[in-house]
Amino acid sequence: MKHELEAGERSWFSKEEEAGIQTANRAFHRVTPAEELIGTCFRFAEAGEEGAHLLSAAEIYAALKKKNPAALKDCSCTAFSRLLAQVGRRVHTKYGNGYWVTCSQH
Repeated sequence: MKHELEAGERSWFSKEEEAGIQTANRAFHRVTPAEELIGTCFRFAEAGEEGAHLLSAAEIYAALKKKNPAALKDCSCTAFSRLLAQVGRRVHTKYGNGYWVTCSQH
């Protein structure tokens, strides 16, 4: 491996390779209670979409914690923020990071 690296071989996955790995791993993905709760209460939206609100991770966490505290028992606000970055599309604003969401009708 050292010889390959010294010869300039690539030591990372391309975006296409990473997408293929993610696709293959989907069957093994475990949905956490926090992730399930997100899906029952919110839907990620596009900016300007009717009914969409730009909420911070902390605001989403607080709303979900109020709705179902047991589902977030083992999920700190910091861990929840990392989860949101994986499942949603974070938006950077001058006020901080946020997520465009709408309330689900469940």
